[in-house]
Amino acid sequence: MTTNSSKQRNLWIWLIVIWFFASGILSLASFFAVQFGAIPLSPSQRADFDRLGMLDHLAGVLSATLNVGAAISLFRLRRLALYLFWAAFAISVLLAGWQATGRGLGGSLVELGIGLCLLGAACIYTQKLGAQ
Repeated sequence: MTTNSSKQRNLWIWLIVIWFFASGILSLASFFAVQFGAIPLSPSQRADFDRLGMLDHLAGVLSATLNVGAAISLFRLRRLALYLFWAAFAISVLLAGWQATGRGLGGSLVELGIGLCLLGAACIYTQKLGAQ
């Protein structure tokens, strides 16, 4: 997985790259837009956002940044993508566990499951690519 030939970028690589790059950029943009007041929130939404601690915010930003980095590395067909995807997966699982024990997951359980399944699938696929 260290060659730069565009012929080796199959449909799955393109889908993974587009999904994780776009979702990571959108996550980062929305976080900073809310943080700096560019997106107005209702009082209950603002209370929920403010209730999150520094660790929650840092883990979310780090996870999104790792997803963007992993997508770029996968596009460049670099082995680093494997480690970045697994790091993002580990942080996401730890963050979900942290939030579940501290605040409960509420109605976001389905979204969390889908997100972790997609990230886990990207990890497994990238690992298979690395083995080839």
